[in-house]
Amino acid sequence: MYPATTCGSWEGVCTKGAPLTHQLAVVNTPSLVLLGLSSAITEFGYEVEPTDDPRGWAKKHHDQAMLIGIRVDADIELLDELISNNPSMAVVALLDPLSPERLSTCLEAGACGCVSLDSSGERILMALEAGLNGLALLPVSMARRLVGRSVRQSKPQTLTSAQQTWLRRLASGMTIQELARQVGFSERETYRRLRQIYSAMGVRGRTEALILASASGLLEGLVGGE
Repeated sequence: MYPATTCGSWEGVCTKGAPLTHQLAVVNTPSLVLLGLSSAITEFGYEVEPTDDPRGWAKKHHDQAMLIGIRVDADIELLDELISNNPSMAVVALLDPLSPERLSTCLEAGACGCVSLDSSGERILMALEAGLNGLALLPVSMARRLVGRSVRQSKPQTLTSAQQTWLRRLASGMTIQELARQVGFSERETYRRLRQIYSAMGVRGRTEALILASASGLLEGLVGGE
């Protein structure tokens, strides 16, 4: 997916021996991949921590990094949730299989990079370093696609008053968990209904939905929350 690049050649972002101390949670990743990853990046100052509780880990280490395996739609929902609630955390998606559609979905959810399951430790490290430096690593073809696409400025498909209220609550800073508790649904059902809202608006994720909602006047007068 990417041209071969060594960490040492990516000056200023990925330099062997740099005095980094970062904790890296690894979620939903095969043990052999985890073993190879640990061997490849621990020398760069990363403490690799496999975890079965990504939400709890993220609360404690919200400014660190996470590698999450993406195989099914539920994994993408988890990715979206983690990034929405921990925007300063660098999250790299490990795709199995890698496809343009899934890559695009993960990037739009906020992943700082998407690499395939069989990517080298160097490539994963590049994506992690980019994220921790406020950047995103993605293929040239995807960058061109994103640059060439603009958010539609027309009013989205008519939303119900309840759907508009959900968007306004998200825009006010409410987390998915808080929204779920307030509306009385499980988090999974809340995610499912949010996806229906995004689909009705013709967008692919929360950030794009809020941008379009703002441009369309749906968030006018919003102060603090509802």
